[in-house]
Amino acid sequence: MYEDDEKLKSIIHNAKILNLNVNEIKVLYCIHKAGEISQRDIERRADLRQSEVSLAIKHLSLMEMLNCDSIQNAVKGRPQKYYSLKKSMMDYFSAINKQKENEWIMVKLALDDMGQQFAD
Repeated sequence: MYEDDEKLKSIIHNAKILNLNVNEIKVLYCIHKAGEISQRDIERRADLRQSEVSLAIKHLSLMEMLNCDSIQNAVKGRPQKYYSLKKSMMDYFSAINKQKENEWIMVKLALDDMGQQFAD
């Protein structure tokens, strides 16, 4: 990870409070900091296993947050994939904000209903 990165520690702390996927946040942070980065470099910097990074990338891709470019190395083997952000981080947080607002509405309705049930 980025050594002594207090900003990331704060981001992870807030992600936990918001019940967000911390691995996805770490992956987003790595891509945001690097601009463009390989999956292997994300694994190292985020201190995550390959499967954790793959799952986070898959979900972020479904959210249409990532660009993926394949680059063939000079040596044999499969092309290496490099990831960059398709949308701004503010777009991501706007989507999360909307999701959390909807969740809060559902919680409020359930609490109101529960209170009404006890009042009857």
